[in-house]
Amino acid sequence: GIDCLIRNCKMRKVTNSTIRTAALAYYNEYLHVITGTTKENRELYEDEMLELFPLIIRDANPLYDFVTIDVPSGVNKISKMMLDLAELVVINLPQNKNIIEEYFKDHKQLDKKTIYIIGNYSNKSKYNRKNLERIFKQLKDRTVVVTHNVDLMDAFSENSVIKYLQKDAENKKAFFNEIEKALYLMLK
Repeated sequence: GIDCLIRNCKMRKVTNSTIRTAALAYYNEYLHVITGTTKENRELYEDEMLELFPLIIRDANPLYDFVTIDVPSGVNKISKMMLDLAELVVINLPQNKNIIEEYFKDHKQLDKKTIYIIGNYSNKSKYNRKNLERIFKQLKDRTVVVTHNVDLMDAFSENSVIKYLQKDAENKKAFFNEIEKALYLMLK
């Protein structure tokens, strides 16, 4: 995981080989996942990340079409640095006016390209996409929704999302349209 990548980075440049050593590979090596730290000394981990993360990203970027990083909510030095380095930021929000309002109070709109994903979405809500975009100008033309879907939730729980998406794809047209919109916004 990230601990292995940090060790390798201290010794030499991040290469395809060092990433493969540190990563879990999926889908015939098309996806590499670096798991989080197991270090108990949080301060040491944070110091190493603050020092080495920009180098890791610099060296990993040419090796992949996309480098994505999952940052927890909240603000700390590491997540701030990661957001500063990002070319694109994707924010996940619930379909809840109060939580979205709190989010925008705490987080001024990022200068970078930002996409918002509203999960567990229902178009029947008073706070549907159109109304949320009217209330929160930051969401306008930057919002993708993932509708509430019990089968998809179960597929995530069972680690079978790919199977779920492949099965009966025609009935998932709205979902795939939102995924297409998200990809369009990301590549725009």
